[in-house]
Amino acid sequence: VSNDVRLWHKVQKKRAELDLLTTFLENRRRDIQGIKTSISEEQRTIAEKKRKRTGLLAHIHDRKESALSALEELTEASRRLDDTIRGLEDPTKKTRQDLPLFTAKKGRLPMPVKGSVVSSFGRYKDPRFDIYHFRNGIEIKAGKEAPIRAVHAGNVLYAGWFKGYGNIIVIDHGQGYYSLSAHALSLAKKVGESVKNGEIIGVVGDTGSLEDPCLYFEIRYHGKPVNPEVWIKGATGVTHGCRQQENPCLSRLFSCPQFLTSYNPT
Repeated sequence: VSNDVRLWHKVQKKRAELDLLTTFLENRRRDIQGIKTSISEEQRTIAEKKRKRTGLLAHIHDRKESALSALEELTEASRRLDDTIRGLEDPTKKTRQDLPLFTAKKGRLPMPVKGSVVSSFGRYKDPRFDIYHFRNGIEIKAGKEAPIRAVHAGNVLYAGWFKGYGNIIVIDHGQGYYSLSAHALSLAKKVGESVKNGEIIGVVGDTGSLEDPCLYFEIRYHGKPVNPEVWIKGATGVTHGCRQQENPCLSRLFSCPQFLTSYNPT
């Protein structure tokens, strides 16, 4: 009997040890399963991030290619405008004697519209795509249908639609100087008509623009663009030179996939 009791206690002890081992192994199994689950979830997360990154890189590449194409078309529109203005010039024409000297107003010309300069004359770069371009004028943010006024007296050389710029009006101010206003909703003057200083020549719109209503304005001397901010009183405020700021129009262009798939500069 004594031996049977000792054997029974031994069996019970072994059973208890086995139960403890079973519990330990079950806990370890659960831990391992949890680790496997975590690893699987992490792998799925990594795969999803990789997929999104690949898609994002492809999207950025497509956007850059589309933006470059659009920029080339805008540059071509600028070249066409240069050719048109040069064609309008008549080197044999004498300056009207009744026109006040344009050069006498340097630094004192009025703003062509009430608003603020949002893009300056000169070379600029979009830092996201390393795209350089040269802006021949300035962009003035203004309310839709705000009156556009002549900065100086002169004669209208061109008034109408121009691809890439919308409605534009070019005024000859004498001495080889011209002003150009673009993106107008409508024009109030016709070719050949004279304008007075401060006279309304149109209203602000967004024709041919990639931005909200704004006025694109240039001053040219014998067909070559000069910095309007040097001529217009109160037009400064945006850093000059090789600036790193984004062009508002191109910024809108880069951030609008719908536009990138349907761009038409007309």
